[in-house]
Amino acid sequence: MLEDAQAPLLLTEERLRGRLEGYAGRLVSLDREQSRIAGASSVNPPGRTWPENAAYVIYTSGSTGRPKGAVVTHANVTRLFHATELLYHFGPQDTWTLFHSYAFDFSVWEIWGALFYGGRLVVATYWVSRTPEAFYELVADEQVTVLNQTPGAFHEFTRAASQKNRRLCLRWVIFGGDALHLESLKPWWEQHGDTGPALMNMYGITETTVHVTFRRVALNDLNEAPGSTIGQPIADLRVCLLDEYGQLAPWWGTPGEIYVGGDGLSRGYLNRPDVTAARFVPDPFSLKPGLRLYRTGDLGRYRRDGELEHLGRMDNQVKVRGFRVELGEVEAVLNQHAALRECAVIARDEEGGKRLVAYVVPQSENGITPSELYADMSEKLPAYMIPSEFVVLERLPLTPNGKVDRKALPDSPSGPSVPGTTYVAPRTRTEQILADIWSRLLRREPVGVHDNFFALGGDSIISIQVTARCNQAGLQMRPRQLFEHQTIAGLAQVVGEATMPAAPQAPVTGSAPLTPVQQWFMEQNLPSPQHYNQSVLLRARGLNAAGLERCIDALMRHHDSLRLRLRREGTTWHQYWSPAEAAPPFTCFDLCCLPAARRKAALEETAAALQRTLNLSSGSVIRVAQFRIGPGEDDRLLIIIHHLAVDGVSWRILLDDLETAYEQWRSGRPINLPWKTNSFQQWAGALENLARTEAVQQQLPYWLAPEWFRCPAPRDFSGALNTVASERVLELELGEEETEILLRQAPRLGQIGPREVLLTALGEVLTAWIGDSAVLIDIEDHGREEQLAGNIDLSRTVGWFTNIYPLLFHGDAQRDLVSRSLQLGDQLRSVPKRGIAYGLLRYLRPAEPPAEWPAAEVSFNYLGQLDPVLDPRGPFTPALEFAGPWRDTFGLRKYVLELSGAVQHGRLRVRWSYSHNVHFPNTIERLSEQFLQAVKNWIKQSQRERVVTERAVDLSLATLQGDDLENLLEELKASAGR
Repeated sequence: MLEDAQAPLLLTEERLRGRLEGYAGRLVSLDREQSRIAGASSVNPPGRTWPENAAYVIYTSGSTGRPKGAVVTHANVTRLFHATELLYHFGPQDTWTLFHSYAFDFSVWEIWGALFYGGRLVVATYWVSRTPEAFYELVADEQVTVLNQTPGAFHEFTRAASQKNRRLCLRWVIFGGDALHLESLKPWWEQHGDTGPALMNMYGITETTVHVTFRRVALNDLNEAPGSTIGQPIADLRVCLLDEYGQLAPWWGTPGEIYVGGDGLSRGYLNRPDVTAARFVPDPFSLKPGLRLYRTGDLGRYRRDGELEHLGRMDNQVKVRGFRVELGEVEAVLNQHAALRECAVIARDEEGGKRLVAYVVPQSENGITPSELYADMSEKLPAYMIPSEFVVLERLPLTPNGKVDRKALPDSPSGPSVPGTTYVAPRTRTEQILADIWSRLLRREPVGVHDNFFALGGDSIISIQVTARCNQAGLQMRPRQLFEHQTIAGLAQVVGEATMPAAPQAPVTGSAPLTPVQQWFMEQNLPSPQHYNQSVLLRARGLNAAGLERCIDALMRHHDSLRLRLRREGTTWHQYWSPAEAAPPFTCFDLCCLPAARRKAALEETAAALQRTLNLSSGSVIRVAQFRIGPGEDDRLLIIIHHLAVDGVSWRILLDDLETAYEQWRSGRPINLPWKTNSFQQWAGALENLARTEAVQQQLPYWLAPEWFRCPAPRDFSGALNTVASERVLELELGEEETEILLRQAPRLGQIGPREVLLTALGEVLTAWIGDSAVLIDIEDHGREEQLAGNIDLSRTVGWFTNIYPLLFHGDAQRDLVSRSLQLGDQLRSVPKRGIAYGLLRYLRPAEPPAEWPAAEVSFNYLGQLDPVLDPRGPFTPALEFAGPWRDTFGLRKYVLELSGAVQHGRLRVRWSYSHNVHFPNTIERLSEQFLQAVKNWIKQSQRERVVTERAVDLSLATLQGDDLENLLEELKASAGR
């Protein structure tokens, strides 16, 4: 079309009119068709242009992939320039460029902006527009005064300007077409300061005729809150922010979808009445009939100064590990980094879901490391919103319209299989040890040095295992260090080489006082106290009985609690540790001779009998049995230990050591288990000393407050015996996706975890059932609080460390579950000495104890994630057969209702234990269903709550705590129409 493809073209009004004549017939036909669709009674006659006639159709791609043609009238276009006239004072002295394709509506502003005011229009050829240096020369040569650019294109223009030293005549630089982050203008301001052309940011939509809002930006704006601020609507348009229910969002701070009304609204979409009706909706806030609002699909919020901030596209939303993530929000935070010029964030598909990848362009050649970016974003965003990779580019690819071409972003290297940060391999021996331990316990591979332990699925119980494995590998580490330094890179700086064990390694002998939980057990006065066990049933192929016996012997010599003995003198129990025994309590049962159909029953019958064979005083607190099932079948291994000698964390230690010992024996090596940590005997003595301290004694009034003494839980049968024999169990579970959200979302909303969520749901269900505003619940936790008793290390100590204390749960029907869980987290953190003082005062207090203590009839225990207990690559895996009753059926149950929860195989499972002598099964079924629904409601609310919670952070309310913060959240949600 052009004789010289490199030469600029001056487009006069006559030449443009000639080009448009060929489209006249099509526009008239279009106008007739649109009038027919709209049900117009008459059609403007051809041969004359009316304001309501169609001026052009521009197609937008849309999120569905099917383009939609937006029909814009002459009146839409002409009013655009009337409405902005006072902003710019354009005139015949101005020279514009036609930089953008006429298929992009920014070109409407460029073409008609010049011709409307009698100015000059310089058409940049395609190759000139794609070559920043050539375009810069064109702007300088033609003395352009009005430059219209997308932020991405202007970034390249700025780069070209830094390489040349020519005088520009620019009066205005007008941004549009993409989000403008002020940080990206720093290179321009570094070159020109505030002495250059005026800069205007204009946000617009094709369907609302190019521009909607405007904001003039200047250098001092960098001191304000970062983000893409788009200002205020132009004179004849108005903007509404509406929430998901169509209600007006609060004036400032709360995000909402941007709706546009006024004279700029186009007719709709060509031949798409269905889409037109969905996007151009009736204006509910106008008394004048027929007025419409256009749903932009963009998110925005008002700042305190009344300026509108653009937060990204709603259809730019992806789902990462069950969380909804707005890519625009991630980009907005990333753009705040001073070392970056620009960035783009996309979601890449990978096996099992999506991961976020960030493409960044540094400000200087010195660049920036991914670890620096990750550290910065970790302080501002939840873990699931932090990109898993950061790819450094010289520039971002652009579309012909000057927008970031996300489809052209290069494929990133294969990143880590978990979200968190770019994979950086271990660089030192310490980092390699930590990475291997994390990978095995968290079932993640590979694990990089910048990955976050809790973002990978770690919890407090797994942190104890990490500590034990580290000490085993020769690193000195305490569990609290993992909470203070949550990445391998950080943790490696504080853990040291362990040259010798910190705790005595000789077998423990002698006596020790009973701990609070042991006295809690003795207080129940069970008819068969020797039958109160914990057990595991494993399967393994080709077990060698002699080798297994050697391993059990090594475990008993190493772990003192397996040699625990108790004797009764009158009503008082005493505990002591026997010397290492010569023969471990090991038996091998051969079931091969039985019919195949009888073997399972024989195994379960034998297991049930073995459960009753422990002897606290003269026998052993452990029994081990091997079952040979038959040719081609895995053997079974049953391990039974009395609860007085073991707890849930202890099993992780024992099973890990069993695997280690058996592998060592099988490979012909000596059995050499890791160093022991402080003994249970030392822990018991430390607790006795702690109970005598004044700090603990002063807490007695707290635990004896009148509010702790509450009425018992309702019963369907009053006076019935709550026997073990009458116990029934109802188990329910969450799906994998919901469990994943629960595990990841709770820590991001506050200092809570799944335990607080489940306890909140339970408390709400029980208070509604009881008909009271409060309910007393006994809480169980692992109790291994190293700092509470002389800084003792228990990471590899076997014993019963459980801590039990009552919690008075206050129901509140006026608050939603998320707010209640946050409040409950505050309540748990405010419990003195994390509840351990209750047991110390009740069972170890030297003075005469009070006659009555608070007595809960409901217990709750969250066991954490059990999947990391056994390595699937190891010799042992869980078996499915029944291991026998763990306690004597003739005893009485301590609680009316017991709940225990754990995550297994990626699913949360909750067991409800009750007595059918006390409650109808349908009563418990109803309560359990309400409980499960409450947990699901929390999950749904928590995802919506993210916006409100982040708003609270935006308000800089770091000084607000407890009820003040909760009340504010309630006000925000109420004002948002939630």
